[in-house]
Amino acid sequence: MEKHPKISIITPSYNQGKYIREAIESVLVQNYPNFEHIIIDNRSTDTTLNILKEYSHLTWISEPDKGQSDALNKGFRIAEGELIGWLNADERYLPGCFFEVAEFFKKNKNVDILYGDYRWIDESGEVFQLRKELDFDLFMLKYLHVLYIPTVASFFHRKIFDEGNFLDVSDHYAMDYEFFLRLE
Repeated sequence: MEKHPKISIITPSYNQGKYIREAIESVLVQNYPNFEHIIIDNRSTDTTLNILKEYSHLTWISEPDKGQSDALNKGFRIAEGELIGWLNADERYLPGCFFEVAEFFKKNKNVDILYGDYRWIDESGEVFQLRKELDFDLFMLKYLHVLYIPTVASFFHRKIFDEGNFLDVSDHYAMDYEFFLRLE
């Protein structure tokens, strides 16, 4: 792994003009030297496309899709990064996140998926809850059917997708649960 492995961020979007600028800015504020941000938009009819046009660093596609799972899969397929993050359009990263992620993967070469804690914020941007997540527990995931792995705080090694692991496009809700269950 090079000093700064390329990090690809995939953001699915549909009529997220109210939030998407903050998601984009949270990627830019990382000041990470080797990244790409790919936004897959389902032909938004609000201000989303005008906002996307303001950012020359973005790779974005606006075309019909079969929902969030399909949009994410499109992004995962075109991502060039060694590490891949899933950032929904109404989420954002804390500063320094990418450097921490890259350092973790560099020190833990046998790890394919990394997830961590996150914060819930209200519409004014105020933190109202810090979510400390559990260590991986297959029993909880598989038998208690509890998904505690937050996609906003998840990063995947590229080999996950190179091996053909993608979201099931027939899942429109809890697609992340089924995806993580298959990856166990």
